This record gives sequence, C-alpha cells and structure tokens, in this order.
Amino acid sequence: MAPAPTPREAALKILEIFVIYLKRRPGSVLTSLDIVAVWDRCGLHHADLKPGLDYTEEHGWIEIFDRGNSVRLTEKGFSQAKDQD
Repeated sequence: MAPAPTPREAALKILEIFVIYLKRRPGSVLTSLDIVAVWDRCGLHHADLKPGLDYTEEHGWIEIFDRGNSVRLTEKGFSQAKDQD
C-alpha cells in the first residue's frame, strides 16, 4: 500500500488535473465533481483531496468559491503546474 501523499503532493495532483488531464488555462473553473471524477480515475483516496485543496488555496494556486463547489485555477497555480512538467 502506497503511503498517503503529503498535502503538497495532493495539491500538485490537483494542479495536474487542471493543466495536464483537462488542459485548462488560468481562470478556468472546475466543479468539485469534475475534480473528484479525475481524482477517482487516478486511484487516489478521497481523504487526501481536502488537504490538497487547502494547500493549493493557501498558496494562491486556486480560488475556491460557490460554497466550496467550484474551483478556479489562478495564474500562479498554472505556472506551478507547468513547472512540474
């Protein structure tokens, strides 16, 4: 069994979902259901998603709105994702 990802690793996976899997650009919005669908396809655990979302928001990589139901990719988050390529 693989160890649980750190919040940073989970955050980078969220950015990967936006930029690599779904080919989104800064300002793009995904619903929480969009993210969960890809998260599940990647075989990741739901318990690891919230710490990743918190980390991305704290670092200004995403903006969470609509009472937590929508997530917007920031320019900073897009740049961070591209740096991981």
